[in-house]
Amino acid sequence: MAKTEISPGSVEYIYKGYVRLSERCVSYVQSSFDDIKLFGASGLVFVWKPIVDTRFFDGTNKSFFLFCGFLTILLVVIILGIFSLLKQSLVIYYLKHLRAYEAEIRADLGQINKVAFEWTESYSRWRKNVVIRIFFHLLLVVGLTTILFPIVILLQESSPRYAGVYGFISLLLGGIYLNAARGLLAE
Repeated sequence: MAKTEISPGSVEYIYKGYVRLSERCVSYVQSSFDDIKLFGASGLVFVWKPIVDTRFFDGTNKSFFLFCGFLTILLVVIILGIFSLLKQSLVIYYLKHLRAYEAEIRADLGQINKVAFEWTESYSRWRKNVVIRIFFHLLLVVGLTTILFPIVILLQESSPRYAGVYGFISLLLGGIYLNAARGLLAE
């Protein structure tokens, strides 16, 4: 079978599509890494108790305000996590489509080895070896901060009912998040 001639215009057209999708993918990756800073919101659980202990909350049910504040912080962290998972799913989607572009460009340029235009493979390996490890460490820190610390504080405030409800809700939301993450990490 004779090799068809590839015009420079067709390679350029394929390359432009590759660059467009690559830039889109990189923007989602960058945005996901920028979101890691937002997980600092989980640190609000450490300042919420001193805020509730101020004079502003004198004469009120402090346990209820602690519970509501901790629950709000937990919901914000879970929502940020879900948005981050959605971004990562888009990265995986783009990587799957970029592989075809890379193979086509390598074939058009007559490259047999996969040194040039193998960004999708190298990022996939890096994601499995580095990003997932970082994800689990971050998940552990954020989970302990947003689940365990509020439960301990609520128990110290003699509010076992609020601690139990918070524990149940946090484990339920955490389970939903982990189930979504498990599906994404299996890719």
